[in-house]
Amino acid sequence: MSAPLVLHGVGKRYRRRWALRDCTLAVPERAIVGLAGPNGAGKSTLLGLTVGLLAPTEGRVEVLGRDPRLEQDVLAAVGYVAREAPLYRSFSVRDTIEFARATNPGWDWSIASEYLTRLDPGQRVSSLTAGERSRLALAVALGKRPALVLLDGEVGEQLAPLGDDRDARGADLLGAPPREVELAERDPPRGGAEHAAHRQDERRLPGAVRPE
Repeated sequence: MSAPLVLHGVGKRYRRRWALRDCTLAVPERAIVGLAGPNGAGKSTLLGLTVGLLAPTEGRVEVLGRDPRLEQDVLAAVGYVAREAPLYRSFSVRDTIEFARATNPGWDWSIASEYLTRLDPGQRVSSLTAGERSRLALAVALGKRPALVLLDGEVGEQLAPLGDDRDARGADLLGAPPREVELAERDPPRGGAEHAAHRQDERRLPGAVRPE
């Protein structure tokens, strides 16, 4: 069985500037991987290519063995939380969850509810704090029971108030499906390499790999 996420010599160019080039990466099953690099290193570009929001200038992207641009139905098996957790701001928390439930046949309330504690169901998304929006976006992303989870930006830091116990339960949930992978993007510690897979903690990040 092939790795859930594979990039073959992938590059993305905007006019004369390369945001990402010659990226070859294979993320194995049941791995939790972090991408570390300064602003402009291409982390968000890589995730955008992975979910088909961007087309590669060169190379090939495979998500669960398929091209996310040509076979967009594969994205039903991907849970993606973009930078700043964009959501419909006119929706309430309840509206957001109901919309997610109605549009995802495999919706699992027991997973989503783990991230909705202390959120008022009637509160509008526009009035939520950044951390609350991140938790709601994560509930939507994980509630669909995806085979691949992608987190962009400072989502991890915004989820810190959930505490170690909730974080541990979230890690357990992420590891439940047999092909589950989480790929998270974050800024590196001072002095970090421009392109690196950053191992934060052996317990929480088993199987972290470096780009080939």
